[in-house]
Amino acid sequence: MKRSSVDEGAFPELSGVRSGIMSQRLETLQKEGEYLTVMCCGESGCGKSTLLQNIFSTRFMEENEKPPMVAPTAGIESTVVSLKVDSVPFYLQWIDTPGYGDQVDVRQGFHHIVNYIDKLYERAMEVEMAAVREENRAFEHLGVDVILYFISPHRLKELDLAMLRMLKGKAAIIPILSKADTMTTDELRVFRREVSTRLREQGIETFREPMAIIASPYVVKNAQGESVIGREYSWGVSQCERDSDLPALRRVLIAEGLQELQRSRRRYYEAFRAKKMREMRGNLPSRMFGFALRTALQTLVLAGAVYALHQGAERTGLYEKLDQLRAAASNDENSIADASEKKSKGWGSRTQQRQDKSQLGTGTPRKGLFK
Repeated sequence: MKRSSVDEGAFPELSGVRSGIMSQRLETLQKEGEYLTVMCCGESGCGKSTLLQNIFSTRFMEENEKPPMVAPTAGIESTVVSLKVDSVPFYLQWIDTPGYGDQVDVRQGFHHIVNYIDKLYERAMEVEMAAVREENRAFEHLGVDVILYFISPHRLKELDLAMLRMLKGKAAIIPILSKADTMTTDELRVFRREVSTRLREQGIETFREPMAIIASPYVVKNAQGESVIGREYSWGVSQCERDSDLPALRRVLIAEGLQELQRSRRRYYEAFRAKKMREMRGNLPSRMFGFALRTALQTLVLAGAVYALHQGAERTGLYEKLDQLRAAASNDENSIADASEKKSKGWGSRTQQRQDKSQLGTGTPRKGLFK
């Protein structure tokens, strides 16, 4: 195969290629928007539901307003939120899971969450392998982009590690050190290092280092008299935006890490798909053997049934009765045929007689009969 090289200087110069491509992508972005699927897991009471409000700046309560009584999440709940972020349509699917402190059987709750993610990937395979695929970007069927795993302050429990091991390989994981305002600066630094070390020892890969988050549904006044989102204590005000990694988490989810998260989700989906395809190919011989075995058993059962009917018929004299019925039917057919033949012959003789009688009056008269 011959290859020809073109002198770079001889190639016609093109201007505006970059800006043309970028303008087309920007137009597509403004038309279709961006999609993100976030799942929250962890111990109950860590502020998983409140964090959504902080990240996307939804409704907040005033300082003297009492928060509504919210029941703990009983099952896996999925909510789709449509909003505008910097004039870009943004579609967020927020999957909230029950905290393991609210469950009687913790292990069963863990398996339920993992199976939920697998069902999303299975739905993605069905959409991909369908004869007529959907034109829209049904992001809710394509898995999970990121898992925010909430860890209670001061202590990483063995249950947390067990759940994180089960979630490994399912989606990108970002550990969230919840209620960071309940720890001092030194305690937070030590705890962050401890969590990173334990996760590394367990072989649990994370998308980002653990992020310390302060989540609050309140709008309070700081020392300067400004209205801020945070919590008020006797020693002062803890601000979500200033005193925690909330701004960094928001940038990771919406801006700086969005494309990387989506690529990670596709990579995890491809791994899931490859595993399923191998299982399907591996189970093919066993399925064919099972089909052949079922067919052979059905044939044996049918042959046994026919043999049993045959033996029963011989014992009860059924065959003799059938022969008698066939003979009787044959005799009846012969009798009917003979009667029909006789009738046909009788009718013909009478016809001939009538013809003979009619010819007597039309013939030549005998001599001497009339004078």
